[in-house]
Amino acid sequence: MKMRPKTAAGALACAAGILLAGNIPAIAEDVSAAAACSSTGLGDPNNCTKAVSWAKAHVHTSYDADYYRYCDRINAWAYGFSASGSETAYVHWTQIPATYKHAGSADVPAGGLAFFSNGGAGHTMISIGGGKFLSNDIHGNGTYTQTTIAEIKSSWGATYLGWAQPWFKVNH
Repeated sequence: MKMRPKTAAGALACAAGILLAGNIPAIAEDVSAAAACSSTGLGDPNNCTKAVSWAKAHVHTSYDADYYRYCDRINAWAYGFSASGSETAYVHWTQIPATYKHAGSADVPAGGLAFFSNGGAGHTMISIGGGKFLSNDIHGNGTYTQTTIAEIKSSWGATYLGWAQPWFKVNH
């Protein structure tokens, strides 16, 4: 069952696939040991395992307006919210407390959220483990398919910021 906001107010723009010019600050490499995904203490209705299961169950290759440019909202759905509470994926990244972020680290555990900057709204996607992710729009507008960090970077020219635990502004 898809969780969808009843109004446009719950929708969060992602602008996936639209690249805007802008200066992107350098992100320091996270050299810490690989961390596991954990929603403990974050108040998320779904844990990391349930979020990955939700994401896998919603993969599709045809256009769905609820998925077009709504990467941040889709990740919120996976964790049991109707929206993330952030205006964009990039804003979401900037709101996450440093203790939950792994800037520059591409070793993203299943359930971890990967973030990108593109000079605008940015992009985010959920890890399903093993360097694989589920993302909207990368294989066609409104689709939700498997991809990699490298594909997002090369196809969209996006800058990889790092990954974060499933922290959402909506409940903080």
